[in-house]
Amino acid sequence: MRTIYIMALLSLSFISCNKQEGDSEKETTQERTSDFFWKADSLGEVYFEHSTMLLPVKFNAENKDSGNYYLSFYPGHNSNHMYSDFAQRIGKVISNKDSTSYSTFEINDVSGYVGDIRFNTVTFPVSERPSGVSDSIVGEVSLDFFTGNHVLINFRDQAIQLYDDLSAWSGYDFQPYEIYLNHKIILTVSINKAKYPFLFNPHSALFVMFNPENPPGPVSIGDNTWNTPDTRQVNDANPYFEGILGYAFLKDKIVIIAPDKQQICISDKMFE
Repeated sequence: MRTIYIMALLSLSFISCNKQEGDSEKETTQERTSDFFWKADSLGEVYFEHSTMLLPVKFNAENKDSGNYYLSFYPGHNSNHMYSDFAQRIGKVISNKDSTSYSTFEINDVSGYVGDIRFNTVTFPVSERPSGVSDSIVGEVSLDFFTGNHVLINFRDQAIQLYDDLSAWSGYDFQPYEIYLNHKIILTVSINKAKYPFLFNPHSALFVMFNPENPPGPVSIGDNTWNTPDTRQVNDANPYFEGILGYAFLKDKIVIIAPDKQQICISDKMFE
């Protein structure tokens, strides 16, 4: 853990998402944190330095070993699973049939720690690795893995932090978001006073608007305004969103997400 970051977490915590003047300072509750790490990847000759966010994980299991393992962190919904080759090492993988008689596999009563964040007796769906080659990444979790909590993602310091509720931020500028294809987060942004759906995707390198009719201006989300996105002409652009809020936009931001309420707040500042 970074010393400066831990000291900040032990102090009173304030998120600057357009806090209203005159609001009293409020103390946050039950701060739990984990650093995350970026995994690089390449596609052909294109190299992605920030391809996947990785969370360190330790499992409570009788046959656990001392290796270093990671869960990839998908900043969306409904993407929680463990790879079968590792699941068999920490518990019993069982078959489960849903109402359509489609057979799936899962591992029950899994517990452990993601960084300093404790999780108890959860069930992981079990899947095969896309690559078929075992490594230290043992599965994936998304925002809803931290059910009942609200997730702060500090992209600048590469850490996530959980809170029990958002009462401390009642005067802050949270915006609703939609869930596309049961997984992806879609945000509404304003450009030149017009509204556009943008994909929230830290695993993309882009901050871009597709096929604009006129040169775009700065992006506004709620009461906050940032730089003008790049533009790109795309013949087969997805009709459901018109741009991407990727790493180029998020790299120095603080993002607070309430997955149960489907609300998000984006800020330039962490704590004061």
